[in-house]
Parts: sequence; C-alpha cells; structure tokens
Amino acid sequence: MLNYYSRQSNSGNFTKVDTPPRGGNVWIHVDEANKADADKLIKAYNLDADIIKDVFDPNELPHIEYSEDGKTLYVFLRKAWRSKTDQIKTLPLLVVVGDKDFITISQAHSNLPLNNIDIKTYSLQQSQYFLLLSLIYTIVSEYGGLVNHTSEVVHTMKYRLRSHEITNKDFYRFITIEDNIAIYKYNLRAIISLIERLRDNQDIASNHDMIEAIDDILLYVRQLLASVESSEHSVASLYNVYSTVANNTLNLRMKTLTIVMLVVTVPNIFYGMYGMNVALPFANEPWAYWFVLGITVVIMLLIVILVRRSKLL
Repeated sequence: MLNYYSRQSNSGNFTKVDTPPRGGNVWIHVDEANKADADKLIKAYNLDADIIKDVFDPNELPHIEYSEDGKTLYVFLRKAWRSKTDQIKTLPLLVVVGDKDFITISQAHSNLPLNNIDIKTYSLQQSQYFLLLSLIYTIVSEYGGLVNHTSEVVHTMKYRLRSHEITNKDFYRFITIEDNIAIYKYNLRAIISLIERLRDNQDIASNHDMIEAIDDILLYVRQLLASVESSEHSVASLYNVYSTVANNTLNLRMKTLTIVMLVVTVPNIFYGMYGMNVALPFANEPWAYWFVLGITVVIMLLIVILVRRSKLL
C-alpha cells in the first residue's frame, strides 16, 4: 500500500496526503508492499527495477547501492520484530534517497519516524540524508529493544535454575535464544559495514553533523554487539550448567531406582525359595511365615544401613 507524506518547507512536518505534490519534497512509504506497488514506483520515479525488486528477497542483506548516474542512493536494511514464539523475524526494508524524494519500501508493517528529527537548518538534499540516518537509528533502536529482551530472558533463566526442575522446554528455549543471537550478530555487523560505507558519500562526508550522527549510531551498534556477545557467553555457560544438572538429576534417579530394586529383590529371593515344591527348613513350623518375614526385614534394613554409610543416598 502506497502512502504519501508531504511537507510545505524544510522546517515543516510531514503530513499524509492522498496524492504526491508536484516538485517532490515528499516521503513515499510503501507498507506491506507487493510487486504491483513496486512497478508503480519504478515507472513514476524512474527507479532501477532490479534493485527495487530485491526488497522481495527475504534473505537480502543490509547494503548500499547507487544508480548508474550516482544520483539515487539505495539502502537495504532489515527490520526486526519478535514473534509470538519469542523468535526474531526480519524482512528487508529498502530506503531510496533521490534528488527530491525519499522512498521507503517494506514487505512488513512498519511504524516509521516521520517527524522525530530536527531538519530546520538544512537544505532539502541534506535533510533527506538526516532522515536516512534517523531511520537507520530507529531500526537499530528496535534491535536494541530486542537485544535487551533477550538479555532479560537469559537473566531469568539463571534464577529459574535455582528453583525449578529442568524440563525439555528449557532446552528448546536455549535453541531459540541461540538462533536469535545469531540473527542479531548477522544483521548488526552488516549494519556496521553499511554505515561505514555511508561515510564515503560526498553529501554526508562534507557535513560535520551527519558524521557525528554516524559516529553515534556506530557506537550504539557496537555496544549492542558487545551486549549480544555477552549474552552469547552467558547462554553457553548456562547450557553447560543445565546439561550438568540434568545429568546429575538423572544419575541420582537411576541410583535411587537401583537401590529400591535391590531392597525389593531380596525378599523375593526368600519368597521364591519357600514357594518351591521341595522340602525346606521350618516349612512345617507354625512360626515359619513370621521367621521368613523377619529375616527379610532384617536384611532389608542392613542394606539400607550399608547404603547410607557408603553415602549412596
């Protein structure tokens, strides 16, 4: 779906309009884009069809491309969100910076920052690059929220280990966290490469404020990567602890089961002997039953005492 946002001047805010005004100065956002929307943009704004259609590739990495004349900048990002199963999902978000227009295309539903940047003192072309940097910062901030959530989950699992028995669900959760961490590292590193390439753009390199904004974004991304790596180490340590605790729990249960089987087996030996159709000592005595029962109880108690002294229980 195509949405048009226009402003009357560099100092104005974007407002939604039904049709794009002539002369540019418009932000076009395609939300939940389809190929028909892409074809419409390609024809209306003379965009590179091959580059535009890459936004429909679910595996497209963050990177930068330029048009053949060098006037149009294409920036691929990946928008991330958390699914109901706590898995991190990402889809490409394409940003097109032209002479006068600013275009964003996403297959997913996107809430973009239309008016959260001060652009009053910059020309239209400069303000578009500030919008680009603001959008990149917003995408990185979304990753920041997801990374913080993952860190909290890891922290919670540390305390859960102390008070709850380990279940298969805990190990499935480890798999999800490890997959999420891999996605964070994969995309954040790609964003670092993308931002460093933006430094080479002449319109950005000549503006001190934009270089400072890039440095701030780079610092933020690197801090997120450090947090992700810290969570990765914590998950690896926790996984080892969980595995050790699970093995110890299994060993204790097997040991307990073995001792119970040993204690229960001894009476069956005597009961089996006196169940045979042969002559046995005391078989005809009236107190034979109580004698056999007493012997088995004594032997069972001796086994329990020996087990306790050997610290098997």
